[in-house]
This record gives sequence, structure tokens and C-alpha cells, in this order.
Amino acid sequence: MMKFTMQNLSQERHAEPKVGNVYQSRGGRRGETPDYWIIVGMSGSGGSTSISMIGVKATGAVVSATKYYRHAVEKWPLAGFCPDVVNATYNVEMF
Repeated sequence: MMKFTMQNLSQERHAEPKVGNVYQSRGGRRGETPDYWIIVGMSGSGGSTSISMIGVKATGAVVSATKYYRHAVEKWPLAGFCPDVVNATYNVEMF
């Protein structure tokens, strides 16, 4: 099971969206609501950049995924950074 270690996420600041940025969740509509969003990918350019995020609980468990446009995310206060996401390598076993 994929899991993230969450620690020292108390200071908030603003920064350009980039892979590895961590943002506090602002609630949800259905399913298990994450406590944090972590950027795992970005595609496109300018304001139409699509940002892929995974939602994690404070325990580090991954509970959801979503996409936002850059113009929405760049207004969110940054809660932390996850450097391991930037260089993550996953082994996929093909059938």
C-alpha cells in the first residue's frame, strides 16, 4: 500500500504550483475526504495547465485523486512539500 509520512505541516505560504507541493484539503463531497492534496503531475501550459493530485489522510493513506487547473491551485496556501514525489519510480508488472 502506498503511504506518505506527514510531519511538520503547520506553516502555510504561497508558491508556484509544482510536483511535490502539498496543500490542505478544504472538504469534499463524497467518499473518504482527504486531509491533504499532493501534486503528482502537471501538463499543458499557462493558465490551462492541468494539475493531477492525490488526496491523502493525515495518517498518510492515499484516499482519492483529482485534477484542477493551475489558476485555481496557485491561490491555495502551501502546507508543505514532498520531495519523494518528484523522483518517484514505480515498478509495474505487466500481464
